[in-house]
Amino acid sequence: MAMFAAFTDENDEFCQSLKQYAEVRAKVDEGAENDAITELQGILHPIMKFIHKKDRRFDDSVIPVGRHTLNMKVIENESADFELLVPILGLPDPKWSFNDRPRLYDFTNSIDGKIRLVRRHRTKPLPEPITGQHFLWIEDRTMSRSWNDWIFNRDLIPCKVKARLRELVDAAIHEGHSKGAVALLAAPKGCARLRIHFSRGAIHAVLRPTVLSEGSGFPSEVHSEWPRSHLWPQGFKVKDLRKIGTDSVAIDDLYWSQSYSQCEEFLVNSIDRDGGCRKVCLRILEKLREEHWCPNSVGNKEPALTYYHLQTALLWQCEEWSFTVDWIRDKLPIRFISIVRRLLQWVSARRLNHYFLSSVNLFADNNGKLKDEEGLRNVQESIESFVRSPHLFLSDSVPINHDLPDILKNSSESKLKRNNDDSNVTTDPL
Repeated sequence: MAMFAAFTDENDEFCQSLKQYAEVRAKVDEGAENDAITELQGILHPIMKFIHKKDRRFDDSVIPVGRHTLNMKVIENESADFELLVPILGLPDPKWSFNDRPRLYDFTNSIDGKIRLVRRHRTKPLPEPITGQHFLWIEDRTMSRSWNDWIFNRDLIPCKVKARLRELVDAAIHEGHSKGAVALLAAPKGCARLRIHFSRGAIHAVLRPTVLSEGSGFPSEVHSEWPRSHLWPQGFKVKDLRKIGTDSVAIDDLYWSQSYSQCEEFLVNSIDRDGGCRKVCLRILEKLREEHWCPNSVGNKEPALTYYHLQTALLWQCEEWSFTVDWIRDKLPIRFISIVRRLLQWVSARRLNHYFLSSVNLFADNNGKLKDEEGLRNVQESIESFVRSPHLFLSDSVPINHDLPDILKNSSESKLKRNNDDSNVTTDPL
């Protein structure tokens, strides 16, 4: 059975071209993808088994999250094809902490390469965590003493956990547990970044030490405002997402980062159970991003527009267009143009809000500064060129000789419900 049902009677060259682009250029063999993931986990299993044997605080399995649901390829920058969460075991009910007390510590790298914690002056405590970050406080004093290599003043310190994991990964590779298939790469902030060679080529992966939510739900700032819609996601999915909850991931050195990766994976993996075209839209967007809007092949920094940005844009659009009928296969062209126009607005405004933490701008760093102003400007120009002349981007399928069809430009469906063209787009993605 073909990927798409027949288009509506308003079929034109653009619709046909988009359909063929999706089938030829953006098609994914999900069975092969699942086989590849299984193979990669098999390669990593001896390494994780070694790590768990040496330090029982690390689980012997990993939880893959990220862009692997679409494709795999080597990318020479700081992003990765996989993020692999490594659960931390044995912590009895760690507590999130924010500004309850001053943190009078910092870290330094010693001559022998080890991370050492140092005391800060009492008048210069660590800054309070920004939105999306927190400290992890170990309430049990007995437990905190048994974990003293990772804990300072009863706080679990991310940089110490990351350093231990990287040390064990390095030892596992040197002892031959990867059979030459895995290399440990230099990486910012001491994370364990790997190049993994397997039957389909090579990918990059990052191991992230993670304290799983274990059903503790969402933080108050998310719980109070999400879900924003009573239509999407459905009520039973909301309950499941709250059970998954918010994980704590060691990304920065002194603050734990809130992670909604497992929630986002859950939403995306089940997003088309009604037979819709949401994933098809995402695949087309990702292919256009890779090939035209923001190719990864230049330089060593993360692209200005990533797969994660596209996935987030799709989640916002699913919330805005919440009915099954909005995403039937016949409406692929309309939905695709809707999300492209909205994406262009977010890129132009230099603001794309995190789906769960809507106060967080995904285009900005922790200090609120844009990560890549020039890159976003180039992406904006590329998407504008696509909107003007899609045939130049879809030419690998059926060439077309005009801009977007009028029915897509003028359709009431392509006018978003909250007036996409007004200036308020900078403050609220919906």
